[in-house]
Amino acid sequence: MQEYRPLLFVLIALALVYFPFVNKAFTVDDTLFLKAAQQIMETPLDFYGGEVNWYWTTDKLHVINKNPPLVSYLIAGVASVFGFNEVALHTFFFLPLALSAMGIYMLGRQFRTNPAFTTALAIFTPVFLVHGTNVMTDSTMLMFWIWGLVFWRLGTESGASRWFLFSGLTVALGVLTKYTCILLLPLLIFSGVWKFQKPGRWLLAVAIPMIALAAFEYYTHVLYGKGLFLDAFSYAGERSPKELLDYFDNTLIGLAFLGGCFPVGLLLMPAIGGWLLRSALLVIGLAGFILVYTRGMVGAHQLIGEGASLTSLIFQFSILTLAGMCLVAACLKEAGRKLDHDRAFLLLWFFGVFVFVCYLNWTINARSFILVVPAVGILLSRRLEEWEIQRSVLKRAYTRGAVVLAALVAVLVVQSDYTWANTARLAAKEIASRYVSLGKVWFQGHWGFQYYMEMLAASPVDFSKNEIQTGDYVAVPLNNSNLAQMGHQYSVVEVLHFDQWSLMATMNRERQAGFYASVWGISPYVAGYPGVERYLILRKNR
Repeated sequence: MQEYRPLLFVLIALALVYFPFVNKAFTVDDTLFLKAAQQIMETPLDFYGGEVNWYWTTDKLHVINKNPPLVSYLIAGVASVFGFNEVALHTFFFLPLALSAMGIYMLGRQFRTNPAFTTALAIFTPVFLVHGTNVMTDSTMLMFWIWGLVFWRLGTESGASRWFLFSGLTVALGVLTKYTCILLLPLLIFSGVWKFQKPGRWLLAVAIPMIALAAFEYYTHVLYGKGLFLDAFSYAGERSPKELLDYFDNTLIGLAFLGGCFPVGLLLMPAIGGWLLRSALLVIGLAGFILVYTRGMVGAHQLIGEGASLTSLIFQFSILTLAGMCLVAACLKEAGRKLDHDRAFLLLWFFGVFVFVCYLNWTINARSFILVVPAVGILLSRRLEEWEIQRSVLKRAYTRGAVVLAALVAVLVVQSDYTWANTARLAAKEIASRYVSLGKVWFQGHWGFQYYMEMLAASPVDFSKNEIQTGDYVAVPLNNSNLAQMGHQYSVVEVLHFDQWSLMATMNRERQAGFYASVWGISPYVAGYPGVERYLILRKNR
């Protein structure tokens, strides 16, 4: 057990970082999974049979939610005992984080790196910690991905069928948590062909998830008239880039999101390669800054502003893009060596996810990069261990300091996202306390604000119906999704302001921060005071 003592310290550090945010308000797509959990508690086999107003009109959950339901079943299990309580649910969802950390530690041993250092590099990052404080699918899916891979490697090393069986069952649970877990199957096939060079018991790990997905597709087709996996796949395809310039812009934004998810990549630039490579990266980064500043836009994002504000935004975007390029360079450095199984596996893992996120997914977001958390930890750990081969005290101190600094950045991002999420809960309570007693209250906007407004007896505006009566009130969060103009028959009663005491913005159109979706901004987060969250209160006059 002595060899696992460092893991205990890592888990304690993770708990110390996580539990101060355990009272975080439900946010972004949490609401969809909470609604599905409520439906499951009523009709367990009809998980998406309920209704939700997400795109201006009321529709069935199975039309809106593009994810499988396993996480909602977990939420329903916890809620059946503790209710839909933020502290209870976030406490429960610390378990996938802890198990993921344990799995990364095991992978570090299997890939022959320093397992504690590998785990620290991987988990003390914005992408791992922020999504760990939500009740969406990402962290739970990552846990199944990691342990499916741990069992797979135990199987390839021992040849025992039970490990392939465990791997298949675990990956199947991952696929039923989030469809993107299916991206692990090509990696397993590649590994199996490399290791065994012929069909065998190793195919259990691939066949079981495919059977589970086929069964789920058939069941949902019977239940809802269409298979939900293919429906989600077509939804993503409709929003993929179409023109050459789209691919260029997606690459820039994808690198910025990659660097933002793993800022340690920038801090470890001295270990990436020689002075020539570092100089080339800096030159490319400077060229990118000049290009973006000259164009004044990236993708569909017009960078409106002038002077220091615009310069600061593009500078931060360029810094995160440079961090992403450093990570890519570290991987290419591995590709320049003799490709053994482990090195080829890690490279396919990293670049496969990068291509998926940038060019195939419906939007670039931080949550999709969670799939490479273990790979980044392992690749950077390998690079750093080679860099420190001379056991230089200065080099060791620098790398450990860089990891600590990157962890502090991650905590700042978590705190900023926590503060932003909580403003929606505060706003809903304030609006309900002021206006529910005066008349019917409606609202636009979704995410966590929708969950709390509906809990406080307000109703979402359905633009397919004419339900709002004279004298009714409508609350409109100005920094939210799927908003529409209300018309001239509404007058402004007041604008409520809710301050955000944080040093970064994670979801803010004005600041071009789009942690959960790049349609919101070109960077996952932007340093600086995020400003106030504004809620417009309207009253229908006629």
